[in-house]
Amino acid sequence: MAPRSSAGSAAFALELAIQVEDTAVQNTLARFLAVMQKDIKDVLPDQARLLTRDLVKLTPPFVSRAATSESFNIQRKTGEKAVRRDILRVFQPLDAIVRDNQVLGPAIKKAMAKNDLAVLGFGTSLPELLVSAGVLKTPDPSRIVESVNLAALLSARKARGRVPVAAAGRALFVKSRGAVAQLIKTNVAKVGRAKGGWATAAAAFKLNLPNWITRHKSGDVQDVSGALINPYIRISNAVSYMIEQNQMLRITLYALQDRNKAMTRQIAAVVAKQKL
Repeated sequence: MAPRSSAGSAAFALELAIQVEDTAVQNTLARFLAVMQKDIKDVLPDQARLLTRDLVKLTPPFVSRAATSESFNIQRKTGEKAVRRDILRVFQPLDAIVRDNQVLGPAIKKAMAKNDLAVLGFGTSLPELLVSAGVLKTPDPSRIVESVNLAALLSARKARGRVPVAAAGRALFVKSRGAVAQLIKTNVAKVGRAKGGWATAAAAFKLNLPNWITRHKSGDVQDVSGALINPYIRISNAVSYMIEQNQMLRITLYALQDRNKAMTRQIAAVVAKQKL
């Protein structure tokens, strides 16, 4: 049975730095229309909504490849945890390190907190004291900095934006009180930016997304599903760093594969009932 539409082939198009059009999904969509006996103008927006939901879930932060079944709350916590972990691998607040150290005595801790070792009569440096406390292996003054440095954080990140475990062994100890905590707070507020690149499409398809995603709303959607000839829906996410890291194309292909499998399962279920 032919699809109940004179529209020709319908298309999903996801516009990144390049355009992705998945032939397999389009072929499955044609079979879906035939088996379900539905109109393209009804099916295409619904499938685009489900695809957008999967795209949001599969865009970082998430826990695993099974991201489409994860709650947004779990994904938010995962992202916030990753931000804190990465920053603390690069910067450590010196006041907290000194406070929690079990080797340094109260008088030394007090003097270090005031950055005034001379008051205790020590003929030593802060790096040397940190070596004696087991915080540093060598009295390297370059490991102690006045405040956080964004360039140091960016240089520590690898291809996908994460800071490796090995970086913790070269962490910088920050003297400025509260600087590390403020950096964490600022970056935690950015969690959800990549997902937010799909938020415009989500709003168009009446998908409810949490505030930590919609506060970064961007992207675009063009819905021409009602056209008589070549109906299509184009969804775009142009978050630059995701494209530069080549993550968006992979996410898109995963989402299209999942949507293709879901429609195939629905087709098989209907065909099986028809045979009874």
